[in-house]
Amino acid sequence: MRSDFKLGIVTPTLNSALTIRRTIESVLEQDFDDLDYLIIDGGSTDRTLEILNDYKGLLRIISEKDKGIYYAMNKGVNQSLGNVIGIINSDDWYLPGSFIEVRETYKRTNADIIYSNTQVQDLQGKLGISEHFHEQLPLRMIGHPAVFVTRSSYELLGGFNVSYKIASDYDLLLKAYINGLKFVKTQEPLAAYALGGFSDKPENRIKSIHEVEIIKITNLNTSRFAGLRTFIKKSVKTIYLRDDKLKMTLALFQLTNKFLRNAPTP
Repeated sequence: MRSDFKLGIVTPTLNSALTIRRTIESVLEQDFDDLDYLIIDGGSTDRTLEILNDYKGLLRIISEKDKGIYYAMNKGVNQSLGNVIGIINSDDWYLPGSFIEVRETYKRTNADIIYSNTQVQDLQGKLGISEHFHEQLPLRMIGHPAVFVTRSSYELLGGFNVSYKIASDYDLLLKAYINGLKFVKTQEPLAAYALGGFSDKPENRIKSIHEVEIIKITNLNTSRFAGLRTFIKKSVKTIYLRDDKLKMTLALFQLTNKFLRNAPTP
């Protein structure tokens, strides 16, 4: 049974004054001793830093301009004091008892990656559960807010690929699966997120589908044209189900052209 455990939590943030307090409180309310909490701020110009100052002494803050969310995540992982690291965005939050569950799961297993289903809050405030299975990673992502990765795994995988702007977390976890790292799923959800965040914006939904298919082509040696078909099929379905069809349709045409020009050939 493992005995060494230090939990590192990283929150990348930029102009998150409306949501950052809930995220921070969800970490601090865990009442967990073996914790290093690090905020990586990308140079916020709203009230984010003012809110962060309310928690001085309870967390560490690094605030400087960076090149995007995955740069911030890499910086946070590199600076974290934990040997198990969770990354929670500034509009997501942890559920009560999550850190104890992660610690106990880590100690009784040889897990490299601990994860769970995620709780989802829709735009009307209703809660539901999004189910995730690491065996399905070749097909789709698992919920990143509820993922905890050992430092040694991050070092093995080389961190987040910053050439991806929306789906680099999928790229990292797919690589982990391909490389045979051990995933362990907890019984209860560890974290929650609300619909309407960055990746849920209309044009970003299409960009996310595009990046996911490029990641599959790159890591699974799937056919470029099969990837293109899947990208178009999923995009059309997403556009049909959403309200802002104009922006999403424009993104579909732009990224289809990009796919044809730049998609790697296995």
